[in-house]
Amino acid sequence: MAKKKRNTTKNKKKPIRRKKNNRKRSLKRYAIRITLLAVLLFGLFIGLLFSSVYLGLWESIPDSYTLRNIKNADASEIYSEDGVILGRVYAENRTNIRFKDIPLCAINALIATEDARFYQHKGVDKRSMLRVLVKSLLLRNRNAGGGSTLSQQLAKNLYPRKNHGIMTIPVCKIKEAIIASRLERIYTKREVLQLYLNTVSFGENVYGIESATHRFFNKSAKHLKTEEAALLIGMLKAPSYYNPRLHKKRSLERRNVVLQQMEKYDFLTEKETKRLQQKTLVINYNRQTPNNGLAPYLRERIRVEANKILQNYPKKDGSFYNIYRDGLRIKTTINAQMQSYAEQSVKTHMQKLQQLFYKHWSKTKPWNGKNTLLSDSKYHSERYKKLKRQGKTTSEINKIFSTKIDMKIFTWQGEKNVKMSPMDSIRHFIQLLNTGFLALEPNSGKIKVWIGGIDFNYFKYDHIKAERQVGSVFKPIVYTTAIEEGISPYNYLSNARKTYREYDNWSPRNADNRYDGFYSMEGALA
Repeated sequence: MAKKKRNTTKNKKKPIRRKKNNRKRSLKRYAIRITLLAVLLFGLFIGLLFSSVYLGLWESIPDSYTLRNIKNADASEIYSEDGVILGRVYAENRTNIRFKDIPLCAINALIATEDARFYQHKGVDKRSMLRVLVKSLLLRNRNAGGGSTLSQQLAKNLYPRKNHGIMTIPVCKIKEAIIASRLERIYTKREVLQLYLNTVSFGENVYGIESATHRFFNKSAKHLKTEEAALLIGMLKAPSYYNPRLHKKRSLERRNVVLQQMEKYDFLTEKETKRLQQKTLVINYNRQTPNNGLAPYLRERIRVEANKILQNYPKKDGSFYNIYRDGLRIKTTINAQMQSYAEQSVKTHMQKLQQLFYKHWSKTKPWNGKNTLLSDSKYHSERYKKLKRQGKTTSEINKIFSTKIDMKIFTWQGEKNVKMSPMDSIRHFIQLLNTGFLALEPNSGKIKVWIGGIDFNYFKYDHIKAERQVGSVFKPIVYTTAIEEGISPYNYLSNARKTYREYDNWSPRNADNRYDGFYSMEGALA
C-alpha cells in the first residue's frame, strides 16, 4: 500500500512566520519597556528637580511666615491743606487698594483674560504646568511659557526670576508653583486678587491698578468703566507694547480682545460686548512726576527733609519709616488754589519782564562775542567736563560747542525741540530771568504758597532757600512795625553803622558804605 507524501513545503513555512511574529512581539515589548523606562526616568528627574527646588538648592523659597507678611512698596502722597494731592514720592509708583475698592468689571476682565479657572484650582493648573515642563525640558524650548495661574504670576511678580541657564524655565516654574500653592493656603481668593492687582506692572514705573488708573484716566480705580478696565487688563500682556498713549490702535485691538474674552466666559452679553467694542479709545493721561504738578520745589524740600524728621518717629518694631516705601500721607499748609494762581501769575509776570530784559540787553555784551560769563558757563558745563575727560583738545571742544544739534530747551511758551549749538544754548539759558515766591499767613506762620523758580524741570535751584537779602521788599514790614511802636515818620535817626551782638554780631551795611548824618523814615523811603 502506497504511503501519502507529506506536504513538507507547507510545514517548513510555519516556523518562519512564528519567528517573524515573535520578533515583532519582542520589538513591541522592547519599545514599551523603553517608553516606560523613559517615562519613569523623566518622572524621577521631575521628582528630583522638584525636590531640589523645594529644598532651595537652586535659590531660596520664601516660607509661609514671609508670605504672610507681604508688603508692597507704597508711594507716599503729599497733600495741600484743601485735600489736593500735590505729588507723590516713591521708589515704585504704587498706591495699594483694598479689594472692596476694585470694580467688579476689572476682576472679571482679569479672570477672563488671564486665568478662567481661577476659582477652581488651588494655585496651580497641573496640565498646563506639565505641558510647559515637557516643552522646556524635552523640546528644549526656552521660550516655553504660558500656563501660569494668577497665583503663579503673583509669585513671579513678588519674587522675580533668576537665570539658571537651560534650566531657567523649569526651575522658575516649579518655584512659582510652590509659592503659588503656599499663597493660596494663606490667602483667600479675594486676597490673592487684591495682592495681584496691587503688584502688577503697567509700565512707566507704574505699579498696581490704582496708580495705573490715575496715570491713564486721572481718577480712582473704583470709578473705572468696563471698557477702561478692559484696556488696563489688556496692557498686562505687554505694558509698553499695548500702552494706549504710545500705541492707540494696538491698545484698542487688545482692549476688544479682552472684552471678547469677557463675553466668552459669560461676564458680558453679546450685545454689551458689541456696544463696548464700538467705543473709541479715550484716555485722560496724567503723568505726575517730581518735575511737574503743583509746588514741585516744595515737594523736593519735603522729600529731603522728611527722612530726617522720620528718624524721630520709629515704628513699633524699632525700624524707621521710609518715605519711598511706607505709603505716608504728608499734609502741608499749602493752599492748592492759591499755589495754582501764584504759579500762573509768576509765569505771566516773568514773561513780561523777560521781554523787557531782551529789549534792553539782547544786542549788548555779555551775550555776544567772547566774554568771561559765557566762557565760565561753558567750562562749568557737564558737556565740557565730559569732553575733557575723553581727552578732547581745545580745538575739538570748541568745534563741538559750535556745531548745531537737536536738543530740548525751556521757553516761556513751553518746552521746545530745536536745532541749536551747545554755545547758543548756554547763551539762551543765562539770559533767562528767574525768581522765587513765598506767601505765608502772618498770624500762624503757615506757608500757603511756595514757588522756588520758573521751571523745576530745568532749574533745580530753589530761590526760596537763597541766602540773599530781600532788600526793599522788607521795608513795609519794618516801617509798619515802627509806626505801630509809636515812632513818628519825621523823627530823625542816626545813620551810624551798628552791630547787634545778640544776633551773632549781625552788622547791616549800606550799599555805598557811607554812615554819616541822620535820616527820617520819610527820607529813607523816598
